[in-house]
Amino acid sequence: MTLAREISLHSIDGHARLIQEATGDFASISDPARAFSLAHTEIAEGTHILDDAAGSVQRIDVTFTPGSATEFGLVVRGDGDQGTRIGIRPVEGTLVVDRRDSGQTSFHETFASIDAAPIRGIEGSYKLTIFVDRCSVEIFAQDGQVTMTELIFPHPPAPTSRSIPSAAQPP
Repeated sequence: MTLAREISLHSIDGHARLIQEATGDFASISDPARAFSLAHTEIAEGTHILDDAAGSVQRIDVTFTPGSATEFGLVVRGDGDQGTRIGIRPVEGTLVVDRRDSGQTSFHETFASIDAAPIRGIEGSYKLTIFVDRCSVEIFAQDGQVTMTELIFPHPPAPTSRSIPSAAQPP
Protein backbone atom coordinates (compact mmCIF):
# COMPACT_ATOMS: atom_id res chain seq x y z
CA MET A 1 0.00 0.00 0.00
CA THR A 2 1.24 3.48 -0.77
CA LEU A 3 0.15 7.03 -0.15
CA ALA A 4 -2.66 8.39 -2.29
CA ARG A 5 -1.13 10.26 -5.21
CA GLU A 6 -2.08 12.85 -7.72
CA ILE A 7 -0.52 12.13 -11.10
CA SER A 8 -0.18 14.81 -13.76
CA LEU A 9 1.57 15.21 -17.10
CA HIS A 10 4.16 17.99 -17.45
CA SER A 11 6.52 19.08 -20.20
CA ILE A 12 10.09 19.07 -18.84
CA ASP A 13 12.99 19.91 -21.14
CA GLY A 14 10.69 19.33 -24.10
CA HIS A 15 9.64 15.84 -22.98
CA ALA A 16 6.33 14.68 -21.51
CA ARG A 17 6.85 13.45 -17.93
CA LEU A 18 4.50 12.00 -15.34
CA ILE A 19 4.74 13.82 -12.03
CA GLN A 20 3.49 12.23 -8.79
CA GLU A 21 2.56 14.12 -5.62
CA ALA A 22 1.33 12.71 -2.33
CA THR A 23 -2.18 13.84 -1.44
CA GLY A 24 -4.43 13.44 1.55
CA ASP A 25 -3.91 13.90 5.29
CA PHE A 26 -0.45 12.33 5.44
CA ALA A 27 0.89 14.68 2.74
CA SER A 28 0.23 17.73 4.91
CA ILE A 29 1.69 16.40 8.17
CA SER A 30 3.15 19.35 9.96
CA ASP A 31 3.48 19.76 13.68
CA PRO A 32 5.53 22.92 14.33
CA ALA A 33 6.13 21.83 17.93
CA ARG A 34 7.91 18.69 16.67
CA ALA A 35 9.58 20.19 13.60
CA PHE A 36 13.33 19.99 13.14
CA SER A 37 15.13 22.36 10.83
CA LEU A 38 18.71 22.42 9.61
CA ALA A 39 19.26 25.10 6.98
CA HIS A 40 22.25 25.78 4.74
CA THR A 41 24.62 23.46 6.56
CA GLU A 42 27.82 22.05 5.14
CA ILE A 43 28.20 18.49 6.28
CA ALA A 44 31.64 16.93 6.54
CA GLU A 45 32.31 13.39 5.34
CA GLY A 46 31.03 10.68 7.62
CA THR A 47 27.86 9.92 9.53
CA HIS A 48 26.22 12.63 11.62
CA ILE A 49 23.32 11.76 13.93
CA LEU A 50 20.53 14.33 14.14
CA ASP A 51 19.06 13.46 17.55
CA ASP A 52 16.41 16.17 17.35
CA ALA A 53 15.06 14.69 14.11
CA ALA A 54 13.98 11.37 15.67
CA GLY A 55 10.59 9.77 15.12
CA SER A 56 9.00 6.67 13.63
CA VAL A 57 6.53 8.62 11.46
CA GLN A 58 7.95 11.61 9.63
CA ARG A 59 7.79 13.87 6.63
CA ILE A 60 11.28 14.93 5.60
CA ASP A 61 11.86 17.76 3.12
CA VAL A 62 15.51 18.07 2.14
CA THR A 63 17.56 19.64 -0.63
CA PHE A 64 21.12 18.45 -1.17
CA THR A 65 23.85 20.18 -3.14
CA PRO A 66 26.59 17.57 -3.35
CA GLY A 67 29.78 19.53 -3.91
CA SER A 68 32.43 16.87 -4.56
CA ALA A 69 30.61 13.99 -2.82
CA THR A 70 30.30 10.75 -4.79
CA GLU A 71 27.36 9.62 -2.62
CA PHE A 72 25.30 11.42 -0.01
CA GLY A 73 21.96 11.03 1.71
CA LEU A 74 20.44 9.98 4.98
CA VAL A 75 19.45 6.99 7.05
CA VAL A 76 15.85 6.67 8.26
CA ARG A 77 14.50 4.43 11.02
CA GLY A 78 18.09 3.95 12.13
CA ASP A 79 19.57 3.24 15.54
CA GLY A 80 23.28 3.08 14.76
CA ASP A 81 23.22 -0.67 13.99
CA GLN A 82 20.37 -0.71 11.50
CA GLY A 83 18.58 1.72 9.22
CA THR A 84 17.34 2.28 5.70
CA ARG A 85 19.82 4.26 3.61
CA ILE A 86 18.51 6.74 1.05
CA GLY A 87 21.31 8.03 -1.12
CA ILE A 88 22.12 9.86 -4.30
CA ARG A 89 25.06 8.98 -6.50
CA PRO A 90 25.40 12.02 -8.78
CA VAL A 91 28.10 10.57 -11.07
CA GLU A 92 25.93 7.49 -11.73
CA GLY A 93 22.76 9.61 -11.83
CA THR A 94 20.94 7.31 -9.39
CA LEU A 95 18.74 7.55 -6.34
CA VAL A 96 19.29 4.45 -4.20
CA VAL A 97 17.45 2.85 -1.30
CA ASP A 98 19.47 0.30 0.63
CA ARG A 99 17.37 -2.08 2.75
CA ARG A 100 20.17 -4.53 3.57
CA ASP A 101 20.42 -3.29 7.19
CA SER A 102 16.85 -2.02 7.54
CA GLY A 103 15.81 -4.47 10.28
CA GLN A 104 14.10 -7.79 9.70
CA THR A 105 15.19 -8.92 6.23
CA SER A 106 15.88 -12.65 6.53
CA PHE A 107 12.35 -13.83 5.61
CA HIS A 108 13.23 -13.79 1.87
CA GLU A 109 16.61 -13.81 0.12
CA THR A 110 15.74 -10.89 -2.21
CA PHE A 111 14.27 -8.55 0.40
CA ALA A 112 17.64 -7.23 1.65
CA SER A 113 18.29 -5.21 -1.50
CA ILE A 114 19.62 -2.01 -2.98
CA ASP A 115 17.03 -0.52 -5.33
CA ALA A 116 17.82 2.34 -7.70
CA ALA A 117 16.09 4.84 -9.97
CA PRO A 118 17.57 7.36 -12.40
CA ILE A 119 17.78 10.95 -11.16
CA ARG A 120 19.29 14.19 -12.49
CA GLY A 121 20.28 17.21 -10.50
CA ILE A 122 18.36 20.40 -11.15
CA GLU A 123 20.77 23.31 -11.15
CA GLY A 124 23.18 21.07 -9.23
CA SER A 125 20.74 20.17 -6.45
CA TYR A 126 18.55 17.23 -5.46
CA LYS A 127 15.22 17.84 -3.72
CA LEU A 128 13.56 15.00 -1.82
CA THR A 129 10.30 14.72 0.08
CA ILE A 130 10.36 11.52 2.11
CA PHE A 131 7.47 10.02 4.04
CA VAL A 132 8.57 7.55 6.69
CA ASP A 133 6.05 5.30 8.39
CA ARG A 134 6.52 2.40 10.75
CA CYS A 135 6.99 -0.06 7.86
CA SER A 136 7.43 2.00 4.71
CA VAL A 137 9.49 4.71 3.08
CA GLU A 138 8.14 6.75 0.17
CA ILE A 139 10.39 9.12 -1.73
CA PHE A 140 9.27 11.87 -4.08
CA ALA A 141 12.40 13.28 -5.74
CA GLN A 142 12.79 16.39 -7.87
CA ASP A 143 9.20 17.53 -7.22
CA GLY A 144 7.73 14.12 -8.12
CA GLN A 145 9.72 13.38 -11.28
CA VAL A 146 11.16 10.28 -9.57
CA THR A 147 9.35 8.22 -6.94
CA MET A 148 10.26 5.12 -4.95
CA THR A 149 8.28 3.14 -2.38
CA GLU A 150 9.91 0.57 -0.11
CA LEU A 151 8.65 -1.69 2.66
CA ILE A 152 10.88 -1.95 5.72
CA PHE A 153 10.59 -3.93 8.93
CA PRO A 154 12.79 -2.22 11.53
CA HIS A 155 13.38 -4.01 14.80
CA PRO A 156 11.12 -2.59 17.52
CA PRO A 157 12.82 -0.08 19.80
CA ALA A 158 13.91 -1.29 23.22
CA PRO A 159 11.73 -0.16 26.10
CA THR A 160 13.01 2.95 27.83
CA SER A 161 12.11 1.69 31.31
CA ARG A 162 11.24 -1.61 32.85
CA SER A 163 9.05 -2.40 35.80
CA ILE A 164 10.12 -5.24 38.08
CA PRO A 165 7.58 -6.29 40.71
CA SER A 166 8.91 -6.45 44.23
CA ALA A 167 8.32 -9.44 46.51
CA ALA A 168 5.67 -7.50 48.44
CA GLN A 169 3.56 -6.85 45.31
CA PRO A 170 1.28 -9.47 43.83
CA PRO A 171 2.38 -10.60 40.35
